[in-house]
Amino acid sequence: MVNGNEDTTLKQQQDCERETGNSQSNDVYAMTVTPAQERFWSLDRLQPGNPTLNMPLMWQCNGDLDIPALRKAYQLCVDRHESLRTTFSIVDGKLRQIVHAQMLVEIPLVDLSTLPSDERQMAADKLTREHAAFRFDLAQGPLIALKLLRMGPTEHMLLVTMHHIICDGISNWILQRDLMALYEAELLGKEATLPELPIQYADFAVWHEEWMRSEEAQKSVDFWRERIGIDFKPVRFESDPEAASELAEHLQGASGAIDTQLLPGDITARERAFCQAEGVTQNVFFFAGFLAWLARSTGQHDLMIGYPVANRTDETQDLIGLFINIQPMRVKITPETTFRELLHFVERWTIEGSEHQALPFETLAQHPDFSDSQNAVASPVFFLYQPSFMQVMRVETPNSSLQMIPLRSESPGAIFDMMLAVVERMEEGPRLQLEYNPQHMRQSMVRSYLTTMVSILDAASTAPDTPVLQLPTVTGSERRQLLERFAGPSIDFGPYEAVHQSILAKASAEPGRIAINNANANFTYAQLAKRSFSIAHKLVAEGVVPGDRVAVCMGRSVDTVATLLGVLMTGAAYVPLDARYPRQRIDTAMEDSEARLLVTDRELDVDPQYRVLQLATVTTQSTPFIPYANAPNDIAYVIYTSGSTGKPKGVAVPHGALRNLLLGVQHTPGLLPTDTWCAITTISFDIAALEIFLPLMVGARLVLATDNEARTPSLLLTLLKKCNVNVLQATPGAWRALIDEGWDNTLKLRVLIGGEAVSRDLGNSLIERSNSVWNMYGPTETTIWSSATQIKPGKQAPAVGDVLPNQQFYVLDEQLELTPMGRQGELCIGGAGVAVGYWNREERTADRFKPNPFGEGRIYRTGDAARVEPDGTLRLLGRLDFQVKVRGYRIELGEIENVLEQHPAVREAVVAHHVLSDTAETAGVTRMIAYVDAPQHANDEEKAQTLVRELEDVVARALPEYMMPNVIVALPELPRLMNGKVDRKALPDVFTEAGDGGVSITGGEASDFAAPQDFVERQLTDIWQTTLGIARISTRANFFSLAVGSLAAMRLVMKMNRIFAVDFGLATLVSHPTIQDIARLIHSQHDAGTTSTLVPIRTEGSKPPLFILHGVGGNILNFMGLARRLGEDQPVYGVQAQSLLSGKAALLRLEDMAAFYIREMRTVQPHGPYHLLGYSFGGTVAAEMATQLINAGEEVAYLSMLDAKTKDFEAEFHSSMAVQTKVDRRMKQIMGNTQHLSMTDRVKYIANKLGTRSARISARLFGKLGARRMPSWMKVPWDVNLVALQRYNLHTYPGRLVLFRATDQDYASGPRDLGWSRYFPGGVKIYEIRGDHERIFLEPAVGDMAKAIVDSLEQINR
Repeated sequence: MVNGNEDTTLKQQQDCERETGNSQSNDVYAMTVTPAQERFWSLDRLQPGNPTLNMPLMWQCNGDLDIPALRKAYQLCVDRHESLRTTFSIVDGKLRQIVHAQMLVEIPLVDLSTLPSDERQMAADKLTREHAAFRFDLAQGPLIALKLLRMGPTEHMLLVTMHHIICDGISNWILQRDLMALYEAELLGKEATLPELPIQYADFAVWHEEWMRSEEAQKSVDFWRERIGIDFKPVRFESDPEAASELAEHLQGASGAIDTQLLPGDITARERAFCQAEGVTQNVFFFAGFLAWLARSTGQHDLMIGYPVANRTDETQDLIGLFINIQPMRVKITPETTFRELLHFVERWTIEGSEHQALPFETLAQHPDFSDSQNAVASPVFFLYQPSFMQVMRVETPNSSLQMIPLRSESPGAIFDMMLAVVERMEEGPRLQLEYNPQHMRQSMVRSYLTTMVSILDAASTAPDTPVLQLPTVTGSERRQLLERFAGPSIDFGPYEAVHQSILAKASAEPGRIAINNANANFTYAQLAKRSFSIAHKLVAEGVVPGDRVAVCMGRSVDTVATLLGVLMTGAAYVPLDARYPRQRIDTAMEDSEARLLVTDRELDVDPQYRVLQLATVTTQSTPFIPYANAPNDIAYVIYTSGSTGKPKGVAVPHGALRNLLLGVQHTPGLLPTDTWCAITTISFDIAALEIFLPLMVGARLVLATDNEARTPSLLLTLLKKCNVNVLQATPGAWRALIDEGWDNTLKLRVLIGGEAVSRDLGNSLIERSNSVWNMYGPTETTIWSSATQIKPGKQAPAVGDVLPNQQFYVLDEQLELTPMGRQGELCIGGAGVAVGYWNREERTADRFKPNPFGEGRIYRTGDAARVEPDGTLRLLGRLDFQVKVRGYRIELGEIENVLEQHPAVREAVVAHHVLSDTAETAGVTRMIAYVDAPQHANDEEKAQTLVRELEDVVARALPEYMMPNVIVALPELPRLMNGKVDRKALPDVFTEAGDGGVSITGGEASDFAAPQDFVERQLTDIWQTTLGIARISTRANFFSLAVGSLAAMRLVMKMNRIFAVDFGLATLVSHPTIQDIARLIHSQHDAGTTSTLVPIRTEGSKPPLFILHGVGGNILNFMGLARRLGEDQPVYGVQAQSLLSGKAALLRLEDMAAFYIREMRTVQPHGPYHLLGYSFGGTVAAEMATQLINAGEEVAYLSMLDAKTKDFEAEFHSSMAVQTKVDRRMKQIMGNTQHLSMTDRVKYIANKLGTRSARISARLFGKLGARRMPSWMKVPWDVNLVALQRYNLHTYPGRLVLFRATDQDYASGPRDLGWSRYFPGGVKIYEIRGDHERIFLEPAVGDMAKAIVDSLEQINR
């Protein structure tokens, strides 16, 4: 880097900088900084004192330690190296390193020797962690901190932490070397023998600044631009969202951790011999091993990582300072690349790169050529080979002996996502050291990584010509563990007989036993068999022979079951079709399956070429039918699933696989003849075969829900109770609908849930209500289900992996090798459930069905990403392809895209699938958004609407309802990556807001927008936004323009019903499709009329009634949902504002209001004890009512308030706000209410506000004049109530107050009691309710609030 001539230049620059004006004083120099120092300074500015930028060291000192001599030696080190007495400040607008002539560094002593052994070590560990996380002030310094721990008379621990801005790894060794030399010299009273330092670090910085302007620096930039290109991506490791939850208490919040593993001696010996034979250094060998490990662990074969170079010369080799530089390496590993080839690639790269090590890493990271590479050049994955810099050192003098042993210190935090260091020490050999962020990665996974690394290094040194992608990642013991853990029990289910034979045998043995309940009628096995025989005879008469396919398109009925059995009896396979499928879908299935016949119970519009058998024409006859004895490999059914080519693919399932599945589920979760199973699934969904055939095989009772019952949660719940059902299988969405409908633990079910991922919240909710909950998993290609895992209470997402009998799970990499625990792979399934393949799709079958590398038969590649946790749990991580699950149906997005691209105006289509965050409001809600490249239509709203309508029609004709996109968006062009592929992340999210016209079909912003105008509209808006997952919705937006599905609609209706105590149905959304419409409907149902302020909400019940008093707005609509949750035995009355009474003058004194409400209340309850609850303004009214009642000799047993504040609390809050803050808040409120409104609506808004302002002024004027009433034609409840409150004087109230306080307060620093304790000497009992002043009436807060009210009421009755 520096030749002899440059040495002279460097000395001249050094003298010039230090002698001609760059110093602040005689004792301090302000010098330039290097790019690396500037980067560390910038990182520190983002988080001042960030400990992840520290370099902690720890030395164990055994022997006679002279502490004064140690302190003197350290001070001499600081005097010797300017970096140790450097700070950093902005000087004349530029960052400078400030070199101090002197800086005192202290070494405090902490004596732990008197503590018991265990406590001593714990204390030492705590101090070590704290010292490693020391927070430096770069402007003040010193940037080195020391601490000495006395563990015993001859045992000490020296803790040294330096900020990375002044040192690097080699600096640590230099510091130890110089310290020991100076310590020894101090003990002996002589000069230390140390290398001369020709320059200091600041001089190097000056030289480097000049070099960066040279032609040589530009050549280095050009070199790296050519070598690494610009189309690279960062290496990504899986981030475990649950890693932080497993951290020990002292590691909570830690951002860095280190784990290590010593390389076994035999592997070390082999790798050294191999390196010698190949003529490479150990650094190159370990580097190549690290790259091989990355490729095998991440599945990424185009790797960009960083590695360090010393960047030192003869003149800087003995300096402490930040010389280390990072260089990038990009390597592309193909299936043919051997380890030996990778090894020599690394060797060549590092040699060539060393010629350019002076170019700062920061220059590359900030270079504009790399700005589109997702910051991959920042190299979050980092490799470091560190030879024996840190060594055991000894000082021997005639009077003492000291041994200093370097130890691994605590990690202060991870700078990189991951850093693997190979640290080699003479006394133990190479040690693998992995530094990581414990918030994102579990220690168990890190240890698995280290074990895999050892396995790869072993194989690489033994068989270097092995392709890198075939190097083993799983050890022998782990391999056995994985194969055994995920092999289902091997069970011999006895002599084979086909499913229909088993059912007919049950019919023969117990002909009078009830087999099916359907539409309030019971059917025996004998009746079922008789009908099945008749249908089988008819099919044979129509020409059906064994091996044929017969399509069945029917709803759920006894005839459906009989038809399926009849088809199987003939030896044919049935092809189940949903009667709701469009004609094109049915025709495609008929053509592809080459079905002999289509059996149906309704009129169908199908191609005339297909023969249709109307079941109504089949007469029941008593002639028995001798069923065909199918072999295990004969096909039982061909079921169609979504296909990526635009054509659905048929999965051919054999009899043996179906039988194994049914008997396996009979075994686990189990089914007994005494059970009753309700079937709710369409026959086109493969799980229908389980719920139809298994109960009939076992002798359990099968309840067939009608289509209407299956679709309507309330009707289904009634059916389940009526028929004493105890087994039900459904998707997560269906289970949530039942819970939302009010299913509780009085109906105990065995729950089978599958088809989509199950959230922990849903799992826990199901556990509370059921006998047992089973998470079922399995693709159609392995026959319905392949695992059944019982969900137990917990915090983590429910797992899968308890494999059903005679099946096996494997998590494999691209080479179909087992992946280690903790590593992602593809879940593959083998065993008796594997299907024959895809009907007439040999290429697709060959791609997805592979020979089992671990045993007999074949495996099916599911396309599901999975990981085996170190505890043996299997977790699914999503799809590896563009398949998605919607309501349990597996969908190829490519099939929808192909249909859309048939339209001549569409150049290209992309369908995206989004799963909303798993909150209580949006759990289970998914969306499919279709984006079409239609430049001729996208820029014209009218043309776009026409195109979208046409495309919706195209999709509806070709695809079933569950494959319909929620919304189709027309774009002038699709966003693309540099490689030409569609940039899916850049596709517009049209669900961020919905204006009057609904969500945007052109990807633009909403146009007209109406904000909520009253309390009901605000609550409805909140409910719609949270339930539908749309951040902002206009109150004039039509529900059907919001592009949400039926599941979301049903959930929305249920939630509005619960909150407002109404009984809306889906039809209500049709007739009242906007928030404004619904709000008017709610008002019309709940407005109490004009004759009384007392509104009966629930009149039944034996308990004393609870009277809930209105807030400042006067209405009591927000109490409806709350009242429903207080229990059926609790009468509830709402008290609305007296000023709402038509034709009545408004009362302007709060005392008069209270007296009026008491008179009204006594019409229902003449005497106490009274129970009062006041919301907001109503809290003060309730307190006054209690005073008047007690003064009249009545008992007030319960006085409570909902988020009510005293007026002095409110006054204190407003006085604490600056005038500008009040103005800003008001302007923000006005802007928020008007910025999206049309000009017409803005005018209406302003006119309304002016009217309100006039009424408010009138009310205040009447109040100031001392009037007790205000004319009815002038009154506005809000202002009347505010005037009454301002005129009212708070006083001391008898008894105790129960206060329900919202957690989210505008005045967060105000008193927790909202100002009431001073007025209630008897005390204030406070319940915290999640939410703010209005959201406490929404879920889930309203449920918590109801429980708290019930609890407080029960306490007074004990």
